[in-house]
Amino acid sequence: MSQSISPRLEQKLELCRQIHDVPPVDDDLKVYSVRALVMATLPHRDPGELAIWMRQTPWSVLCILPWVDDDGRRRYPWGSIPRLLLYWIVTEAVRKRSRRIDITSNLSEFMRQIGLNPDTGGGKRGDARRLKD
Repeated sequence: MSQSISPRLEQKLELCRQIHDVPPVDDDLKVYSVRALVMATLPHRDPGELAIWMRQTPWSVLCILPWVDDDGRRRYPWGSIPRLLLYWIVTEAVRKRSRRIDITSNLSEFMRQIGLNPDTGGGKRGDARRLKD
């Protein structure tokens, strides 16, 4: 007596076959993160004027205190660029096996190192402006 496989299970099996056939990732392309930041990462949107921003998982708590900008507003790191910077920092520390991370003095070169485009313009949505903010 043969058992039939559901279409959903067949899709999962095919995905497993595809993953198995993918060649290993080159070490230069690997990115690392801290386990706690995978479980509770930085905010996706501006949290506004909170006194403290917090996310909790069953195993950890991430609390972020704001800095105060020149206008007296509380500011938090939020969005894709702060998360990208965290991945870059952790990856550099793992690769260099050091707590010290040297950053180039050239902003364009640094932006390229972290995967941003320094040539996207200086407008409000340009990578350079978002990195500065």
